[in-house]
Amino acid sequence: MKTLILLFIVATTCLSFSHGLGGSESKVIPNSINQMSIDFFKVALDNQADNFVCSPFSVAHVLAISAFGSQGNTRDEIITVLHMKNYYKYIEKLHKKYNLTGSFDLVMKSDSLKMANKMYVNENISVKPNFKNGITSIFKSDVESLNFKNSFDAADKINNWVEKETNNIKNLVKSYDFDDQTALALIDAVYFKDN
Repeated sequence: MKTLILLFIVATTCLSFSHGLGGSESKVIPNSINQMSIDFFKVALDNQADNFVCSPFSVAHVLAISAFGSQGNTRDEIITVLHMKNYYKYIEKLHKKYNLTGSFDLVMKSDSLKMANKMYVNENISVKPNFKNGITSIFKSDVESLNFKNSFDAADKINNWVEKETNNIKNLVKSYDFDDQTALALIDAVYFKDN
């Protein structure tokens, strides 16, 4: 049942992305997410003894955000994992479409499905305004500076945000997830209510 729900989430999300992209382009993002999902599940199933639920779309989304902010080999490796050779071309098209229609917001905030993601960056790292603007306008996400040295406060702040954004999902992260060496945390949470 969990797998069925997960596949429904992925399929619904992928279909929503296909609207508004022309011709063969309408299949690129869903196909990329599907291929990345297959790769992800192969690795996850090999390393997971118990049942688990995950959202491949969420994984793809945070990887796309990571690619947007990276350069060189790191960016190339992320784009390879995403199976999206023309990454920037499609990101630009998505940016234009979703800024005009706001339909990505409908996927992110419905009654039965709530998705929230945010990048928390170590307060010692300077975030370029272009990157922050891109994260906000293209990915409907946000970037916030955080003091990871105080791991209890960092976890508390992140968990409060997750709880507010996802119909009260609690304790997504723990204080031991962070320390003074943490550069950034990409947080993604999905709330799904089966009707």
